[in-house]
Amino acid sequence: MDLFEYGAKDYLVVVDYYSKFPEISLLERKPASEVITYLRSILARHGIPETIVSDNQPFSSRKLKDIARKWDIELCTSSPTYPQSNGLSKWAAQTVKNILRKSAEEASDPYIALLEYRNAPIAGMNYSPAQLLMSRTLRSRLPAKSTALMPRIAKDACEQLKMRQNEQARLYNKHAKPLPELQTGDTVRIMQDPENLGTS
Repeated sequence: MDLFEYGAKDYLVVVDYYSKFPEISLLERKPASEVITYLRSILARHGIPETIVSDNQPFSSRKLKDIARKWDIELCTSSPTYPQSNGLSKWAAQTVKNILRKSAEEASDPYIALLEYRNAPIAGMNYSPAQLLMSRTLRSRLPAKSTALMPRIAKDACEQLKMRQNEQARLYNKHAKPLPELQTGDTVRIMQDPENLGTS
């Protein structure tokens, strides 16, 4: 999950790691208590996850930690200096921002655009986020036969997801080179976080 701002408004985005199905909530304010209220509403619809990955603020608050403990959720916060560790929610936030921006430019309903996004096949797969999460295509304004809306289990989804992840890893590591093994006496440089200098 992540927070993002668009049009001077704050939003909470929660995305399911397996299906890439995004949920968004417009926040009136950003304190942890309001974020928790919307988060609990989302989890009541979709179920309690084993793990939630997020940035630190406001997700490292005592209130959220209490909820996580009561609901048996492992909270994993990403490193401020390594945003890729929360990459999926950052990607989801950017995707939702683009949906909101395009809808505003076209003076169209952003919720219809979000529905169509949830119904569109994921790149490199035969299934949409809705099909992976709910085993069905959601009814939208696009014409569809009633049989196309019937529930159907995505049997080979795990294999397709694995192939997609392997391809993404291959592209990400395309220019990576193995580092030589360190030897005794080698010079090693360590970069410190400037914000934590002078703290114990």
